[in-house]
Amino acid sequence: MNDQSASIGLRIRQRRRTSKIKQADLAQQVGISASYLNLIEHDRRRIGGALLIKLAAALEVDPLLLSEGVHASIVNSLRELSYDILGSEISSEIEEFATRYPIWANVAVSQQQKIGILEGTISALNERLSQDPRLSSSIHDVLSIVTAIQSLSSILNETDDIEPEWQKRFLRNIGEESQRLTKTSETLIEYLEAKPETSGQLSSPYEEMDSYFAKHSYDFPTLEGLAPNERDNAISDQISGESLSQSAKWLIENALHQYAEDALALPRLNMKDLVQDLGADPLVIAKATGHDIPKVMRRLSHLPTSITQSPIGLIICDAAGSVLFQKPVEGFRVPRYSAACSLWPLFLALQTPMRCLSHVIAQTSSGAQNIATLSYAALAPYHGDQGELVAQSYMFMKPIDAEAQDGKVLHVGATCAPCTAEQCQSRREPSLLNNNNP
Repeated sequence: MNDQSASIGLRIRQRRRTSKIKQADLAQQVGISASYLNLIEHDRRRIGGALLIKLAAALEVDPLLLSEGVHASIVNSLRELSYDILGSEISSEIEEFATRYPIWANVAVSQQQKIGILEGTISALNERLSQDPRLSSSIHDVLSIVTAIQSLSSILNETDDIEPEWQKRFLRNIGEESQRLTKTSETLIEYLEAKPETSGQLSSPYEEMDSYFAKHSYDFPTLEGLAPNERDNAISDQISGESLSQSAKWLIENALHQYAEDALALPRLNMKDLVQDLGADPLVIAKATGHDIPKVMRRLSHLPTSITQSPIGLIICDAAGSVLFQKPVEGFRVPRYSAACSLWPLFLALQTPMRCLSHVIAQTSSGAQNIATLSYAALAPYHGDQGELVAQSYMFMKPIDAEAQDGKVLHVGATCAPCTAEQCQSRREPSLLNNNNP
């Protein structure tokens, strides 16, 4: 008896009991004997399509629920949840739990999704509180003003024979400090509540660049096929009218010049044909075209999904581990304010330059997506007297289905503070999400 048939009997029995229908009554409704229904419920008899439809109608349930059970997404989410909690899957029990207790299965999955959202919120807030210079400065100003008001108030409260002239001066100072506190608090609240589309004016240059590229979906058709002497004017036109800081403009201009160079070397139509024939594989395309791997990675990451057939992400960092460029993919978060998890293959590639590293990774947050990665550190000459080399590391990313992955998954964090991994030799600070830190 196969597992699918066995699960049908279990589902029929559990649904009947949940509906408080006696076995004999259900058998009479569908026109079979109670003993035959008992054999079906205990997986000792196969069930045909017509009888299954009759049983589903009597039990007031979709026939697919009896034949296929809880939707695959619920079962997959429960598998991820079991891995998050136990560090392994208990596949033999997950299907039975989801079938026996569908309501509790949905509750568990719902809680898992809420936990993932909360972890992301905690991580973002921690980054801003610990690393955002504007936020730190505002908080410092608020505390300084409050301390000044407190000191002035204490003098007035504790001194009985203060002269009227000094009393007026202290009161005036308290009034001025209170106005400063109001303005500073309003500025702080405005910053914390800034919408993503308007926060560029308050962000770091790299955040402005991230926002700019995301706004344009990382795709700039007007820069395709341009000769070197045509690029400056085209790039100026591309960013004209944008509200950007000078530092962000410099970063974006450099990135767009690189985009135009890559687009000229690997034209869009050629890339479309290559992807159709070879797939969106940087190594295969690099070999077929003779171009270096980083160039192909960059080019693929900027092409629309209609060409690549699946979402593609890219992270580029320098030799110090600072993220220079990111095109994120769903299910994998890249911190901007704080240092990223040192377990990412992106950083491992820096230790073995000019060598491709292939991994499947998933972040430790609940409901994390499995990501197929290809990492590669490239070396380029540094324009100095000693002929030094400078390194940049690339991590090419493609989301994959958990069921399609049959190998080892490397579990990593986004950054230390929101990561729940307890036995991590690379941890730099305690986790905010558990109390069992080393």
